[in-house]
Amino acid sequence: MFANEIGFTIRNHAPLNVKKWKEVKPEDRTSLIKRITTKYDIDMSLSWVKRYVNKSFGTVFANFRYKLKKHFEQFSTKEEALENKHKDVKTEEEWAFLCTYFFSEDFQVRTRLFVYSFYFCYSCFSNTTLILLIISTFQFAF
Repeated sequence: MFANEIGFTIRNHAPLNVKKWKEVKPEDRTSLIKRITTKYDIDMSLSWVKRYVNKSFGTVFANFRYKLKKHFEQFSTKEEALENKHKDVKTEEEWAFLCTYFFSEDFQVRTRLFVYSFYFCYSCFSNTTLILLIISTFQFAF
């Protein structure tokens, strides 16, 4: 029940016009936490409870953003994606922010780096092969 409530709170009340959970304003985080603490008897003065709640909000936020990114990727252009707002996004402004962010070079680089770090950790690539892959993808001129 508690985890479901966090999911509901994030999907319906969290601001989506930020790049990541760490950028959500403290007053917005406090507002989200208040929504939970009015329904559940949670002692947020305990450091481990506060840490657990904040980590849970961050994880659910990231998972929700991933779902929105997958929706965005269904469309061949940014303009087409803008015309097809996900049903869980409250405003056109938030959807426009997300589309612009998902399409940005900053986000593309972060995504590629995540993929490469995954392969680096979980595959048999040698360091040299991985470095060559990164260089060729980012088209560095040496």
